[in-house]
Amino acid sequence: PGDIFITHHNFKIPPKIKTSIEQKIKHQFLNDFVDLWIISENNLIEAYAWMDEEKGKSLRFTFLVVFDNKAKIIAVRILKYREEYGQEIKNRNWLKQFKNKNFTSFNISNNDIDSISGATISSQSLIKGVGKLLHLMTYIVSKDNNIESEYNLK
Repeated sequence: PGDIFITHHNFKIPPKIKTSIEQKIKHQFLNDFVDLWIISENNLIEAYAWMDEEKGKSLRFTFLVVFDNKAKIIAVRILKYREEYGQEIKNRNWLKQFKNKNFTSFNISNNDIDSISGATISSQSLIKGVGKLLHLMTYIVSKDNNIESEYNLK
């Protein structure tokens, strides 16, 4: 019913935040930036969509995580999977495990999300990749940053 706007940002991860997240997750970002789309309606941010890459057994794959404005996961999708093996991580039933997870309910270290036999490396990479983006989301929605003014997110 209202005006919906989607804006794209090439989000450069602040080095201090990047290092902190990599230490917590024990997994490195493949790039210094991620693609971020901000979905707003009537000048209020409703959702954030992050696109990033992770490494499978030998090739990178591209994935998207959509969060609501309180950093709860709405959906996870594999956009491009480049290997012959491990295609099982594209299965939507498996990806549903991420839905409604947030910073407090998502725990990488206690096997919160099941791995997939035959796609162990890719599934573990995706789990860690989603964890990294969840940490970034928490940073974005926290009140202790100037991200809104820096990226004109009002």
